[in-house]
Amino acid sequence: MNYSTVNIVDLCDDILLVILNKLNNIDVLYSLIGVNRKLDRLAQDITFTQSIDLVEISSNEENNSKKKSILDGFCIDIIPRIQHNIESLTLDPLLIDRVLYIGNYSNLHKLTLVNLQLEVASRIFNDGSSFIHIFKHKILHLTLTIKDGNTARYIRKLSTNVFTTILKMFTNLTHLDFSLTDICSYSPSSFINLVPTTSYPSNIIHLNVRVYNFDDCLCLIDGRLSQLQRFIVDVDDIYTTSMTINNMRIVSNLKCFSLTSFGETTDYDNEIVPLLRQMSQLEKLTLSLIVHGRTSFIDGNHLVNHILNKMSFLHTFIFNIITEIFTPAEEFLPTADDVGHALIQRGYNVNCSIDYTTFNIGQCHIYSLPFTMDRIDIHSSKFPGGLFMTVRHLVARDLYRPFEYDFFIRISQAFPLLNKL
Repeated sequence: MNYSTVNIVDLCDDILLVILNKLNNIDVLYSLIGVNRKLDRLAQDITFTQSIDLVEISSNEENNSKKKSILDGFCIDIIPRIQHNIESLTLDPLLIDRVLYIGNYSNLHKLTLVNLQLEVASRIFNDGSSFIHIFKHKILHLTLTIKDGNTARYIRKLSTNVFTTILKMFTNLTHLDFSLTDICSYSPSSFINLVPTTSYPSNIIHLNVRVYNFDDCLCLIDGRLSQLQRFIVDVDDIYTTSMTINNMRIVSNLKCFSLTSFGETTDYDNEIVPLLRQMSQLEKLTLSLIVHGRTSFIDGNHLVNHILNKMSFLHTFIFNIITEIFTPAEEFLPTADDVGHALIQRGYNVNCSIDYTTFNIGQCHIYSLPFTMDRIDIHSSKFPGGLFMTVRHLVARDLYRPFEYDFFIRISQAFPLLNKL
């Protein structure tokens, strides 16, 4: 029997690229650059150098010599060779100073910085920093993930400064994501308490941010960000605003709006509904709310008549709404079928659970299917279960009866990828 062997470098470029495309680009770059001229040229192809994520090889473990060696290879040899190809870069705090100043990154337009402490973010994003000087005109997409458990008062103020500096200095910025990880333990008064008179550049078309109150939310869509098309906001507290919603100049280009608040609000009808009625051009709407103080549940009839019918361009509606009301004994008590009927008639796939307690309290939880959010709150042991593949964070409480064994069985089956309870 005759055997033949083929050296990998003897394969044509097209076949080699097919093989290499099945591998992680960081592995390709570290393993092949410098081996020989052909593999070096292929590894520097735009396919492997356009987007660089170095977070996985970053480590602060003193004995992790392998990761340190790989990182040294990137900083000393690889990035200087490919920096002109890099369009997207993902770094953590250990890498920022070491990597960002290696070259001028002439084509870099997307930057992601993860697990930042606010003191580090404040050092990077200030008017006099070299980072601002080098990158303020280049970056179009900026993502910051803040991971900071410090609750000192001065730390709390830094978030506002960082946010406003970014909006002011990055004049070509079109996409900004400014988020917190679950480790952050700020009280609601600690995050971005925006100044209503602050002006911002008008290039922002996508904004994802957490704010302190509803005023902060409103001042970002009152017309100052005139090009805004996609607004994703997590509001700590929704209560009566000092602004007049009906007289606001809502951003006319807004096509996508997502409003999340895990704090209980009694101002849904006074604040949220009037705002939504002015968003007639919306194509996608997401609501995740916990509402108290109404005389009736937020049901399908309400959502259709007061929201959906006002948005003729809407094609996607995602919702997760809990309502708690007082239910006098003599009143008609709607069923889950009653609550969801109008939405089902409109073609929506929904699930609903209702719980009436002996304290004349009614709780209704209605949500769209498939469930796509990463957090869910459950306020009743009557939760029916199901399968929620996207949920990583569950908050469960029942003020009126204890959770029993079968509830936890349903929870374990419904949330297979849960990592925080």
